[in-house]
Amino acid sequence: MKSLKFSPHEANILVSGSYDMDVKLWDMNNKINPNRFTYKNHTEFVIGVEFSMFKKKQIASVGWDGRVLVWNYDDL
Repeated sequence: MKSLKFSPHEANILVSGSYDMDVKLWDMNNKINPNRFTYKNHTEFVIGVEFSMFKKKQIASVGWDGRVLVWNYDDL
């Protein structure tokens, strides 16, 4: 794992970015399967992830591929 951030809006939600090119959203209230989804749109390492301070369910990720991806996790 390369980057990990907790949501500023929901204490149980966090996002991780990793060397396997995946961005994962985690719900720590779900003890059986905390991984809510895996976002697989980077073609190189994910080097950073961040939640929006202004939009509750918006996440951004940046990859070694030079792309910054922004999405709302309720839309997936």
